Amino acid sequence: MPLAEIAKSQWQPFFDRFSAALGAKSVDIDIVGPRLGSQEEARHIALTGLSYDRKSDIFAVIGEDLEHNILHPTRISADRDLDVVRSVEVVDEAGDHHILTLTDPLSLPPLPRPSG
Repeated sequence: MPLAEIAKSQWQPFFDRFSAALGAKSVDIDIVGPRLGSQEEARHIALTGLSYDRKSDIFAVIGEDLEHNILHPTRISADRDLDVVRSVEVVDEAGDHHILTLTDPLSLPPLPRPSG
Protein backbone atom coordinates (compact mmCIF):
# COMPACT_ATOMS: atom_id res chain seq x y z
CA MET A 1 0.00 0.00 0.00
CA PRO A 2 1.15 3.57 -0.51
CA LEU A 3 2.07 5.83 2.38
CA ALA A 4 -0.91 7.46 4.07
CA GLU A 5 -0.43 10.67 6.02
CA ILE A 6 -1.34 10.57 9.71
CA ALA A 7 -3.05 13.69 11.09
CA LYS A 8 -0.82 15.53 13.57
CA SER A 9 -3.50 15.26 16.27
CA GLN A 10 -3.19 11.45 15.97
CA TRP A 11 0.62 11.13 16.09
CA GLN A 12 0.91 10.55 19.82
CA PRO A 13 -2.01 8.11 20.24
CA PHE A 14 -1.13 6.23 17.02
CA PHE A 15 2.47 5.58 18.04
CA ASP A 16 1.50 4.83 21.66
CA ARG A 17 -0.82 2.09 20.35
CA PHE A 18 1.76 0.92 17.84
CA SER A 19 4.50 0.59 20.48
CA ALA A 20 2.21 -1.20 22.94
CA ALA A 21 1.44 -3.88 20.32
CA LEU A 22 4.88 -3.91 18.67
CA GLY A 23 6.20 -7.41 19.26
CA ALA A 24 9.55 -8.29 17.69
CA LYS A 25 10.50 -5.94 14.85
CA SER A 26 13.73 -4.68 13.35
CA VAL A 27 14.15 -1.21 11.91
CA ASP A 28 16.32 0.27 9.17
CA ILE A 29 16.64 4.06 9.09
CA ASP A 30 17.55 6.02 5.97
CA ILE A 31 17.65 9.80 5.73
CA VAL A 32 17.14 11.54 2.39
CA GLY A 33 17.29 15.29 1.95
CA PRO A 34 18.64 18.15 -0.13
CA ARG A 35 21.45 18.93 2.35
CA LEU A 36 22.38 15.33 3.13
CA GLY A 37 21.78 13.37 -0.02
CA SER A 38 20.96 9.80 1.00
CA GLN A 39 22.40 8.32 4.21
CA GLU A 40 22.04 5.03 6.04
CA GLU A 41 21.51 5.78 9.72
CA ALA A 42 20.89 2.29 11.12
CA ARG A 43 20.45 -1.29 9.92
CA HIS A 44 18.65 -4.25 11.51
CA ILE A 45 18.23 -2.65 14.94
CA ALA A 46 15.83 -4.36 17.35
CA LEU A 47 13.00 -1.85 17.66
CA THR A 48 11.65 -1.04 21.12
CA GLY A 49 9.18 1.66 20.13
CA LEU A 50 8.21 4.77 18.21
CA SER A 51 6.85 7.80 20.02
CA TYR A 52 5.86 11.39 19.54
CA ASP A 53 6.18 13.87 22.40
CA ARG A 54 3.73 16.69 21.73
CA LYS A 55 5.24 18.99 24.38
CA SER A 56 8.82 18.76 23.05
CA ASP A 57 7.71 18.27 19.41
CA ILE A 58 10.06 15.30 19.00
CA PHE A 59 9.50 12.01 17.22
CA ALA A 60 11.69 9.26 18.68
CA VAL A 61 12.79 5.93 17.28
CA ILE A 62 13.90 3.79 20.20
CA GLY A 63 15.81 0.59 19.69
CA GLU A 64 18.54 -1.58 21.08
CA ASP A 65 21.56 0.75 21.44
CA LEU A 66 19.75 3.46 19.45
CA GLU A 67 17.68 6.56 20.03
CA HIS A 68 17.06 8.52 16.86
CA ASN A 69 15.26 11.80 17.59
CA ILE A 70 13.60 13.86 14.89
CA LEU A 71 13.04 17.45 16.00
CA HIS A 72 9.95 19.35 14.89
CA PRO A 73 8.43 16.88 12.42
CA THR A 74 6.14 18.48 9.87
CA ARG A 75 4.58 15.36 8.34
CA ILE A 76 4.36 11.69 9.26
CA SER A 77 3.09 9.01 6.90
CA ALA A 78 2.86 5.24 7.26
CA ASP A 79 2.54 2.25 4.98
CA ARG A 80 0.08 0.15 6.92
CA ASP A 81 -2.48 -2.54 6.33
CA LEU A 82 -4.90 -3.30 9.15
CA ASP A 83 -2.65 -3.57 12.21
CA VAL A 84 0.63 -4.09 10.32
CA VAL A 85 2.93 -1.10 9.81
CA ARG A 86 5.61 -1.74 7.18
CA SER A 87 7.26 1.66 7.03
CA VAL A 88 7.05 5.17 8.42
CA GLU A 89 8.29 8.36 6.81
CA VAL A 90 8.89 11.43 8.98
CA VAL A 91 9.67 14.78 7.36
CA ASP A 92 11.48 17.24 9.62
CA GLU A 93 11.41 21.04 9.49
CA ALA A 94 14.51 21.12 7.25
CA GLY A 95 12.73 18.94 4.67
CA ASP A 96 14.77 15.81 5.36
CA HIS A 97 12.87 12.52 5.03
CA HIS A 98 13.57 9.94 7.75
CA ILE A 99 12.47 6.60 6.30
CA LEU A 100 11.92 3.78 8.77
CA THR A 101 11.55 0.30 7.29
CA LEU A 102 10.15 -2.26 9.73
CA THR A 103 10.74 -5.98 9.30
CA ASP A 104 10.34 -9.14 11.28
CA PRO A 105 13.68 -10.30 12.66
CA LEU A 106 15.32 -13.19 10.87
CA SER A 107 14.35 -16.55 12.24
CA LEU A 108 17.05 -19.15 12.32
CA PRO A 109 16.15 -22.79 12.00
CA PRO A 110 16.36 -24.78 15.23
CA LEU A 111 19.70 -26.37 16.01
CA PRO A 112 19.83 -30.11 15.42
CA ARG A 113 19.47 -32.16 18.55
CA PRO A 114 22.57 -34.06 19.56
CA SER A 115 22.23 -37.77 18.99
CA GLY A 116 23.31 -40.26 21.48
